[in-house]
Amino acid sequence: RPHESFFSHYLGVMLTAMAQSLQEQGHYLLLSPLTIGGSRTQLRQLLREGRVDGIATRFVTDPPESDVILELVEATRVPCVCVERPGAERFGFSSVTYDDREGGRLAVEHLLAQGHRRIAHIHGDMRYASAQARLASYESTLRAAGLPLDPQLIVGSPWGTREANIVTQRLLDLPKPPTAIFAASDDLAIGAVQAI
Repeated sequence: RPHESFFSHYLGVMLTAMAQSLQEQGHYLLLSPLTIGGSRTQLRQLLREGRVDGIATRFVTDPPESDVILELVEATRVPCVCVERPGAERFGFSSVTYDDREGGRLAVEHLLAQGHRRIAHIHGDMRYASAQARLASYESTLRAAGLPLDPQLIVGSPWGTREANIVTQRLLDLPKPPTAIFAASDDLAIGAVQAI
């Protein structure tokens, strides 16, 4: 979904912060949504014209799927930083990432510390490593606390607020609903809060 940046709260906040920081340095943010399998002609032309001082990439897939874009960037020698997911090591690009498993553990431990024992999880699209890691962290943290895993409390949703709202309604309609929800992203959390 190359244009999700225009609708995602999380990405909107990230892009706003990047734009503000760049403007303070006398630079401007140019947003160019791409799909990995799509045409790279416009990006190639933009990079060759020398109007770009640097690139920040945000991929939703891990290497080697992202290699095709990074090969193009590497050929132009334009500085690049990868945000959220690092590029393949062979490119040597800097990256700003986070630890999905640790973030999930901290979130669930916080809910446990608040006294919750019936914690639901709304996971994102399981094709992505981030959704897989956050679900695994949810499960392992509950097990470490000696709590059983209830399959009714684990629901999936694409990364959007609308879908999260729907699955949260289902959780709330359970005979024994959860007392807390760990959502795998900001947008899923917003959808859950709207439903609640």
